[in-house]
Amino acid sequence: MDEKNKLKKLLTESYEYIRCEIEGNRLENVISLMDSLSASFKLPRTEYDRSGCTPYNKEVSDTYNLDEYVNASFVPTAGTLYIAAQNPLDNKKDVFIYLLIKSNTRLVVSLINDTKYFDEECLHERKIVEFEGREIFVDEVYAIKDKLIRRLRYINWVDFSVLPPDEMDFFHRYFDAIRTETVLVHCIAGVGRTGTFIMYDILKKAEALTLDMFINTFICLRSLRAHLVTNKVQLEFLKNTFLANNHNHDMKINTEPQQTSFNSSP
Repeated sequence: MDEKNKLKKLLTESYEYIRCEIEGNRLENVISLMDSLSASFKLPRTEYDRSGCTPYNKEVSDTYNLDEYVNASFVPTAGTLYIAAQNPLDNKKDVFIYLLIKSNTRLVVSLINDTKYFDEECLHERKIVEFEGREIFVDEVYAIKDKLIRRLRYINWVDFSVLPPDEMDFFHRYFDAIRTETVLVHCIAGVGRTGTFIMYDILKKAEALTLDMFINTFICLRSLRAHLVTNKVQLEFLKNTFLANNHNHDMKINTEPQQTSFNSSP
């Protein structure tokens, strides 16, 4: 049994305990257990890594024949291959750009505002998107090595936290209208906000969602990348959103970066 399946089996063996703790809303116990079970599977920290939030393997680097290791993990979902990644260090941004090119990624979701890997002189188009009169994210397009790469860059999603439900729904609807086959998602470490966004997307597409489906999704994510959905606050947000009979609100959104038309899959 390979390491990936070994970890998945290990996490799944705790299913009944996880279910009991989630039902009792003792979510900090679930997070603590998942962290401890996966700790020994993580790669050692390197000069590329911002923190101890490292992937389980070098699958992303190996798949695209990158010259260097990148802190990133594949998260395959129905219709979208996510690459969950760390925001690169300044001296490693070239490796990050190379990953985008080699993976043919045309859409990046940055859940932090401070990003320096795209040079401003490569900017092609930009639009600031508002929600209820507030600027919440930037929709921008960069010309990188003869390719157009679109990025949604969130302005004010605070680390270790979640967005207000209506704001998250609006952002997800905007993303869903322009999603591409491969999407790279990152925050700082590429686990907390990144995992929350990806799990939100998976659950949003699920029909007749049950607690068991919710738990299986969380276990699956944690078997692919350590610390995805990092803390109680984020797991509780997802639980309340999808298991408490919350209703979605229909909104009309404009996904054009400028007044001119834009192809979401350049």
